[in-house]
Amino acid sequence: MESRTLSIGITSLALLAGACGWAFAQQEQPSRSAAAPRIDEDEGEDVISLDKAPEAVRRAAIKLAGDANRITRVTREEDEEDVVVYEIEYTDGATSCSAVFSEAGELMEAEREIAAASLPATALRALREEFPDATFADVQFVTKMYYEVEAVIGGESHEVVVDAAGNIEDDCCQAGDGDHDEEHADHEHGDDEHHGGKMHHEEEDEEDDD
Repeated sequence: MESRTLSIGITSLALLAGACGWAFAQQEQPSRSAAAPRIDEDEGEDVISLDKAPEAVRRAAIKLAGDANRITRVTREEDEEDVVVYEIEYTDGATSCSAVFSEAGELMEAEREIAAASLPATALRALREEFPDATFADVQFVTKMYYEVEAVIGGESHEVVVDAAGNIEDDCCQAGDGDHDEEHADHEHGDDEHHGGKMHHEEEDEEDDD
């Protein structure tokens, strides 16, 4: 009787130890269903799954890649001005490619990996002259899409560049501001010359009085 009781006790302890070990192992494993999007190394970038991207982005990405299975990575990027874009990385055979889309699914930038030997001769020569001891790798052929718009302000025309995400480059207006500052400076310089001439004239009058 004592032997039977002892056997039952040992078996119970073994089952209890196994249950505790299983529970501890479950705590060590993260829950896949509750996993949050992985934060990329660059601030403001979240690596997400394709189904988490806007429908317009998904359609455009699959159309560009040719097949959803070719898409290897999707990144949601947000800048300091709260402009959101999506970068899609995919493969075309053995070639690595990527594309940037606006939230509306409009293509903003496309990159395609090429061999360094495929660079234009002038570009390759310039690189070798600038970096004589370097070897070149990860060469990307980049195409950027943007719009040039003529904006008329105060009767003056300025060329403005805007992309599909709403980012604006207005170098012409900035240059115009610079011209205005130079004109203002020239005007002040002219005033100084005018005042200087007046002072010199008064000194001559004083000498004549003496």
